[in-house]
Amino acid sequence: MFRGLITAMFSLAVAVSWAAEPTPVSLTPNGQVRVRMLHHQGADFAAGNTTNTLHQRTRFGLHTAVSEQIGLFLQLQDVRVWGEELDPLRDGNAEALDMHQAYGILRPTDRFEIRLGRQELHFLNQRILGEDDWFDSARSFDGLRLRYGRDSILFDVFYSHVSEDVSTLGDLGTVNMEAIPNGTDQDLVGLWFQFKASPSLEFNMLKLADMDEIIDHMRFTTGILVRGDLGRGVDYSVEGYYQFGEREEGIRYNSYLAALELGMLLPVIRHPRLALFAEAVSGDDDLTDSTEKVFSAPYASSHRFYGLMDYFRDLPGDTAYLGLLDVGAKITWSPLSSLRLELVAHHFRSMVESADGYNYFGSELDFTTQYKLMEHTWLELWYSGILPGALLTNTRPGDGMEHRGGITFDMKL
Repeated sequence: MFRGLITAMFSLAVAVSWAAEPTPVSLTPNGQVRVRMLHHQGADFAAGNTTNTLHQRTRFGLHTAVSEQIGLFLQLQDVRVWGEELDPLRDGNAEALDMHQAYGILRPTDRFEIRLGRQELHFLNQRILGEDDWFDSARSFDGLRLRYGRDSILFDVFYSHVSEDVSTLGDLGTVNMEAIPNGTDQDLVGLWFQFKASPSLEFNMLKLADMDEIIDHMRFTTGILVRGDLGRGVDYSVEGYYQFGEREEGIRYNSYLAALELGMLLPVIRHPRLALFAEAVSGDDDLTDSTEKVFSAPYASSHRFYGLMDYFRDLPGDTAYLGLLDVGAKITWSPLSSLRLELVAHHFRSMVESADGYNYFGSELDFTTQYKLMEHTWLELWYSGILPGALLTNTRPGDGMEHRGGITFDMKL
């Protein structure tokens, strides 16, 4: 009888679906296969510890829409190192297979959009908030995003629940919950406003608030970025951010980040761009007092700014809370429409001296070649080397020059 009832219900559902007017659905797939060979010398400035590994990121995404107002975006991602599966026949586990993005899209009007679910967030140049796409898994957030644009004005508001205190969930936790150590309950809220007055003036304002209920932490980041093209091949970018707030035991935040870049097109064939840049990230000269004066950027795309060696991915941890001064130059040239070359030089110092009186991290040179093999397919070769200073070598076994390089094959559809 039970089987007959199920059969009748199924038949009724099929009949109703045939009778209903079908809703046209558009399906737009996309995907990526990125394979990178990475040569790494151990980041210890000593002989040995060199590794050569092959990393792969595979993505499959699908955008579905029933109208211009309603849609979904789903993106699966698998990240792996070649050879990590011990048995190519019997090891069927995909330990880094994840739903990288999964969000609904609502567009009540042509100018207003709502995104709800897991999604990448990147704002401005990603110095403060970005997905950090160079990292194999990249970064995505669970949250809500509201976006309104009209002519030269853009408003973007978002909320993300970054991590959950699993101790409060009990039996409601999923299989991933036990992976979060030391119980955190973090939220991130932000606002981005943009006004494009003219080609020579684009004004951006960014405000963030990151909170953690467990340690009673509340930190605000507020700042602006102004950039534009002044004509005659000259462009500029100026930005500054200030952090303030408080956490448990009365520790106050009081820190800043400031950056400047001035570029110009050189009057030679294919007009290479030469740029000078400087960035100052505040440090803390007294870790024992009640004011934390070091700037923190936990969600930045740091690989874009602080060198391909990645010695400063984590601000402030990788600077030992001394801050960072990065002064340098870069030249970018496309001798062919399918070829892009870039050379970047960095000189890294701390903003405050260490207890031993040191303030020099090192000097780095990065070279990147990107070639478009065919439509949707790129090949990138890159090399980076750093001459370390005392601030990098005093906690590592060696003091010699360190090298890093690789080849990346990237296909996006």
